[in-house]
Amino acid sequence: MTTTEDRTTQRALTLKKLLDKANHANTSDDERDAYNAMASKLMLKWGIEEATIADADRTQQEEIINVTIVTTFPKGYSFEGTMVTVEVAQALNCTAYFLRRPGNKTDGNVVGFKSDVILVQQLVASIALQCHTALEREMRTVDFPEWATGSDKFNHRRSFVRGFAKAVGQKLRDTRRQFVEETGPGTDLVLVSRKAKVDTWVNENINLRKTPPRKATPNGLAAGKVAGQRADVGQSQMGGSSRGITA
Repeated sequence: MTTTEDRTTQRALTLKKLLDKANHANTSDDERDAYNAMASKLMLKWGIEEATIADADRTQQEEIINVTIVTTFPKGYSFEGTMVTVEVAQALNCTAYFLRRPGNKTDGNVVGFKSDVILVQQLVASIALQCHTALEREMRTVDFPEWATGSDKFNHRRSFVRGFAKAVGQKLRDTRRQFVEETGPGTDLVLVSRKAKVDTWVNENINLRKTPPRKATPNGLAAGKVAGQRADVGQSQMGGSSRGITA
């Protein structure tokens, strides 16, 4: 009989293979998108599967955990980079909040059922890499006016990451909703109940404060949203398979 721990280990290995191939220096852009798409699709589907299995089998007592995900973005826009973590976590039935570090650096804390948090960690790694690549491309191609200062360019980068995170979060929620509809009636109620338990745990154990608003440049925000809408979170593989792409 396959246990939850066995499934988690097997799935982690599968995802590691896909993400390693996506991140390999010799992988083309098209292949990278395909590997990331397959990994994202599997993560979303597995998250829903684990929720329904746990609901059906009352003997499974999955714990709620609190994990810090360290941002891979530079300190100057680590807050915006952490938005990637927050958006992914919210899409996968978890709760996430910003954790201020010494030196004005920001990381993300994710609270959720263990299997969901593991998937968040893996998906954040994939999407953050896509964001880094998109940002590098943006800064190579964007046409700044002659009067643009270093601060203007910095704010553009920061706003780009913010827009990317918001767009990816919406795509993940849309794709996940599509998966839920395909699984049949009852799944949505299971996920709502699961999220309610996470929210209750957060309210009882963590004293959250509101994050002050941060300014964003319209052009950077818009460019980031466009790039985030192009990011592949598994939606291109709905109902199909990646030809030539295997784990």
